[in-house]
Amino acid sequence: MSAVVLAVADVLGIFGRYGIYAGAYWPLESDQSYIRAAYQLYRNYDGAGSQYGDTTVRAATNNVADSSGLCGDRRVGRHDVAHIVLNKNFDSPADFSFNLAGGQAYVNGEMWPFDAASPSITQRSASRAS
Repeated sequence: MSAVVLAVADVLGIFGRYGIYAGAYWPLESDQSYIRAAYQLYRNYDGAGSQYGDTTVRAATNNVADSSGLCGDRRVGRHDVAHIVLNKNFDSPADFSFNLAGGQAYVNGEMWPFDAASPSITQRSASRAS
């Protein structure tokens, strides 16, 4: 996994935040599997059509150098929040905690990551609100 993949995943969220209609990508590497995974985070992360939210929700991180947090609320059909978290530190894993504030109570969470071991997005152990 390269810095290009993190940049693509990050900029796609930023495009959504600012309502950018379209973007283009020109391949720099022959293996595009990680780039496809970056797009898939937003458009079909579970292989069953689940997508990043259609309404941007404010997300912040206290470690801008090593992480990005992007959040979208799906109001059409379901009322879920998709929170994409990117660990930009290539040297070590990171722990993240989230605080969801607002009028909606969220009690369950799912994690659908990919990492340097594989570009396949797979469900990992679910989290639960405390």
